Amino acid sequence: MTNTFYFEDGMDNLFDEHGERVYDPMEGVLTEITDPNIVLETITSRKSYLANKPAEKNIVVKEAKETKTLDDKSAKSAVYNTYTDKQREDFIDKMIENPEEKGNITKFAKEFLINPRTAERWWKTYQKTGEVPYKKSKNNSGPKSSFTEEHKDFIKILLDDDPQLVADDIIEELTKQFQDFSISKPQLNHHLRNTMDNIRCQ
Repeated sequence: MTNTFYFEDGMDNLFDEHGERVYDPMEGVLTEITDPNIVLETITSRKSYLANKPAEKNIVVKEAKETKTLDDKSAKSAVYNTYTDKQREDFIDKMIENPEEKGNITKFAKEFLINPRTAERWWKTYQKTGEVPYKKSKNNSGPKSSFTEEHKDFIKILLDDDPQLVADDIIEELTKQFQDFSISKPQLNHHLRNTMDNIRCQ
């Protein structure tokens, strides 16, 4: 079965889909239909279409609220992390304890909740200076040293006896000699470098 489309020009002339004038395809159809329940009529006209068409909804487009956007500089300065000296020391200790491998900085930074770029900067600073990069400000000039003159004298004696001692050995001897005394490798290096004639242990 093929379908053919016919168009009326408004003057009761019919044209097929190719624009050729044709005879009324409904002529003679009524004579062939014997069922009285079938009524043939024009399906629609422009007038009836517009009358039956539902009213168009007026769609109100709400304007998006303008959001304040910060420019790049103020957005970067708005987010600022403050890290404790303990976080800095723990990160440097972890880096010292483990062999250098690709991805260690990021892995350990995430472990101590530190921004990886910040941790990378700390590690580079530590490699250059051998000191934990404490925050430099008026309020925080680094950790307060738990060293007393007695500790300094003890370390001098240790190093005089065995100049090849490493940081782990010095820390071990200090904790044996003085009860409730604890110190990390970076703290020890910081102390030795700043208070004991630039001595540095590995």
